Amino acid sequence: MGCLLLVAMLPYTFFASAQTKVTVKVEDNSYRVIRGKVTDAEGHSLPGVNVRVKGVQGGTVGDIDGNFMLSAPREDVVLIVSYIGMVTQEVTVKGSQKKEIQIHMKEDVNEVSEVVVTGYATLKKESFTGNTITVKKEELQKVSKTNVIAALQAFDPSFRIAENSMWGSDPNALPEVYLRGKSGIGIKELDVDVTSKSSLKNNPNLPTFIMDGFEISVTKLYDMDPSRIESVTILKDAAATAMYGSRAANGVVVITTVTPKPGKLNVAYSLTGEVEMPDLSDYNLMNAREKLETEVAAGVFEDLAKDNPLGAEQQYYAKLASITRGVDTYWLSKPLQTSFNHKHSLSVDGGSDNFRFGIQLSYNNEDGVMKESFRNRVGAGVYLDYRIGSFQLKNMVTYTNTRSQESPYGAFSDYTGCQPYDPCKDDEGNYLENLPNWDGKNEKRPNPLYEATLSNFDKSKYEEIVNNLGINWNITTGLLWKTQFSLTRKITDTKRFLDPLSSKNTTPQTAENPSSGELNTSRGNEFYWDLSSTLSYNRSVEKHHINLLLGVNARSAKTDNISASYRGFPSGALSSPNYAEEIVSKPVSSDNSTRLIGFLGTLNY
Repeated sequence: MGCLLLVAMLPYTFFASAQTKVTVKVEDNSYRVIRGKVTDAEGHSLPGVNVRVKGVQGGTVGDIDGNFMLSAPREDVVLIVSYIGMVTQEVTVKGSQKKEIQIHMKEDVNEVSEVVVTGYATLKKESFTGNTITVKKEELQKVSKTNVIAALQAFDPSFRIAENSMWGSDPNALPEVYLRGKSGIGIKELDVDVTSKSSLKNNPNLPTFIMDGFEISVTKLYDMDPSRIESVTILKDAAATAMYGSRAANGVVVITTVTPKPGKLNVAYSLTGEVEMPDLSDYNLMNAREKLETEVAAGVFEDLAKDNPLGAEQQYYAKLASITRGVDTYWLSKPLQTSFNHKHSLSVDGGSDNFRFGIQLSYNNEDGVMKESFRNRVGAGVYLDYRIGSFQLKNMVTYTNTRSQESPYGAFSDYTGCQPYDPCKDDEGNYLENLPNWDGKNEKRPNPLYEATLSNFDKSKYEEIVNNLGINWNITTGLLWKTQFSLTRKITDTKRFLDPLSSKNTTPQTAENPSSGELNTSRGNEFYWDLSSTLSYNRSVEKHHINLLLGVNARSAKTDNISASYRGFPSGALSSPNYAEEIVSKPVSSDNSTRLIGFLGTLNY
């Protein structure tokens, strides 16, 4: 049997067996484990918080629920807690502390503006080399609570909305937006069919819009409830092109939406009212008598008398007789109205740190200043967020229904050419089909107000349902795998009908052509899927910040559209294609499929 000699200067414990096997257990009480949780001022957990011991290299990163675990000496230590957008805190932990500590961080108002959301990652502005503008929810609300696009141009001089005097304040005319200047001709030259003016498909200057990592159309942003937006970041230089490729040729607008907060049940309702009225103060027009006197002073009738003395005299006295009967029509005000627009928004959210939910309902009524023009939107959304350990699963389903109608009163320009001594009604109070032809020619002057009494209509609607699925996995400290998948289905329907009595028909109704009336229909289906997957590593050590990201993005879009034209209806009340005498041309069908795949790698220090 061998002999074993043990010499110990520290408090070791040992055990020796008859087989000379010795087990030594070291009890070193100089270090301990500090456990804690980090939340914001409202008690909501903050994922990925950096925690380290002051004066000691290294540290740790909190998990998705804000929990962290850190090894530290048993003496009193100071923890430095930092998080993007929050005030960096120093927390003293006593050496005798055994319970889990709770750390509440406060928002850094100055730091929030120094964060850049690129759609793929959230970076410190000082480490991002591109030119960006970030606008928070509160700032947007101060400018406009109903129109996101109109509000953005107040924060970035390069984000402009082109004025279009032809469309005016039509609620169904989406603005022509450009971010990096105009690189092509306007959409009016490309899109000659004004019935599709709400799509802006041919606009060569339109920037790319990204919402929560997915590309959306300008129509969706235009119809979006502004209260759902948390922040908007505008990217407009080579840095945007490096991330989004050719899609960033006209700039990128990144939108981040509001997510439910854990804790008690929150119910919020908002009502936004807006009065819209036409401004005709720039039009300083003469009344009927002043207009006739000006024509006399300008020698209009003298010039006519050189070729037709009798005709010039008849024209003058006919106009004078109309004025004497009391005709003094202010045509500019006839198709206009003062409208009250209102927007309602209801949201319910709550849950715990592991499970959160949110329900959103919205209704937006928008009437134009042109009579009977409107754009009404109804929206609903359900958000679910489930977290367990290092995994997070979230899903958002939204439904949008938009119905719009153009004014049956036609274009405002139709009224600017009418004269104040032109009567709009006959002696019985009915609208005249045609205005008086003062020069005696046989050319007809259609009365724009008469068109409004017919059964003309120009209506469109679309329904859209979107499902966004997201999975986050905190693999280890600072290493995050993030995958998002989106499915979108959209159905559009447009109908434009001209009453058989309308003078706007291609073949107006006459004794020789008793059959008239036109109907143009268009129906489209759109289906999109969008996949984005990234692997990112983020680490902060004192003043050093490292952001590494690798990702892939794939997108597919399939659209089909069918349109048809019908002619010959018995009356304006019978506008169904079943009553048409003929199909002008065979229905036109079109299909289009596009696919995109891209790879991304970024490194920021």
